[in-house]
Formats: sequence, structure tokens, C-alpha cells
Amino acid sequence: AVAQVLLVPRLGQSDIARLSAAILGAEKAPSGLLDFLTEQTEGNTFFIVEVMRAIAEEAGSLDAIRGGKLPQGVLTGSMRAVLQRRIGRIAEPARALLTLAAIAGRQLDLTLLRALAAQTEEWLHQCAAAGVLEVHDQKWRFAHDKLREQLLSELSPQRRRELHCRVGTALESVYSGLAAPTAELAY
Repeated sequence: AVAQVLLVPRLGQSDIARLSAAILGAEKAPSGLLDFLTEQTEGNTFFIVEVMRAIAEEAGSLDAIRGGKLPQGVLTGSMRAVLQRRIGRIAEPARALLTLAAIAGRQLDLTLLRALAAQTEEWLHQCAAAGVLEVHDQKWRFAHDKLREQLLSELSPQRRRELHCRVGTALESVYSGLAAPTAELAY
């Protein structure tokens, strides 16, 4: 049998509200929960269900979610597996640049990335085909911030420091004659 792919678009705020109310069996979900779901899932339906499940497990039940305290963030094993699968579609040499891009932030600075590696156009299209990067408002970025978080979570503290240093040095070099991107350098 041939697997059929069903593309489900990201849900907007009102759709997230309806889905979360349906999961909770309530007329309306608390606004704090809606903000949390929007921030954590960016409208990804699978992530919404996973986050709701994780919060319910922590709270003890779906009913307890309504008045419960929300965690800083949620990344379940199932979510991590989806992220790892998607990142795994990227060949190792390209994944090294992807990790540097993750260090630099969600929005891609193409000038910076071109200073760090050759063949960035081919790399961008390879990462987009794998669903890791996308164009949003005419700018390249990670398709979901959880992808970026996953890449960063795989780094040792020493490796993370080394990559931050490499990105910082490249930023200073690329923007030496211009106003330096101080916020990025400070990060």
C-alpha cells in the first residue's frame, strides 16, 4: 500500500482556541493556555495535541489544566522524534551549517551564513525541501523554533561555546565597517 501524505496547515489563534476547548471539553480554553500553545506549537496540530497531553499528565488530568500553572516549555519524546527525523533528512556537511544557523538565531542572516560557508543557496533549498527552513515574510528562517531548539539541545556546553565564538567572529568580520549587530554579538 502506498502511504498517503496529508498536509495539515498550521492553525491560527482561533483554530487553536477551538481545538484546545474541544480537547478540554470546555466552551472556552483559558487565554493563558492559548498564548502558551501558540508560542510552543506555532499552530502545528501534532504539537498542540502533544503539549496538551504533556500538560495534562503533569497536572493530573485535563480538568486540572484550566487553573494549573504552565511549564516554561514542553518538548515531549514524540515531538523530539519528529524533530530528529526532519533534521535527519539533512546530510551531515549541511547539518554543520544548520547548527551554526541555529546558534545565530531563528531568522537567518544570509550575509553571515555566506561568510561561514560556500554553497549556501544549494544548502537553503536542501533544508527547505526537508522542511527545516522556510521563507516567511520574504526572509529565511527555521520552519519551527522547536527545530532550532532541538539542534541546540544536541550540543555539549563546550561545543556551543565554540560555535558561538565562531558566529561572533564572523559577525564582527561581516559587519566590521557597518554598525555591528550588537544584540547578536551580545548573545
